[in-house]
Amino acid sequence: MFSTGWNVAMMENIPIDKLSRVSSYDMLGSFVVMPIGTLVYGWLITHADPATVLITSGILYAAIAVGTTFVPSVWRMGRVEAATVRT
Repeated sequence: MFSTGWNVAMMENIPIDKLSRVSSYDMLGSFVVMPIGTLVYGWLITHADPATVLITSGILYAAIAVGTTFVPSVWRMGRVEAATVRT
């Protein structure tokens, strides 16, 4: 669901001539962060109680997800009218 919402938001809010570049930066960031996260969590699991790591991670994830609702540019973002959507 996140991926669909993210792609729609990018297509509706990024100018068409910049969309490819923005998408490339987005993908690069995603692919760089995944292995770093794997390394960090591998280290954490070996040095801490796995249940504590998972619960803490869940709480942090929820806090970040809820925290984005307090960013004005996020909750003010609306859908583009159908007549103005570029083809």
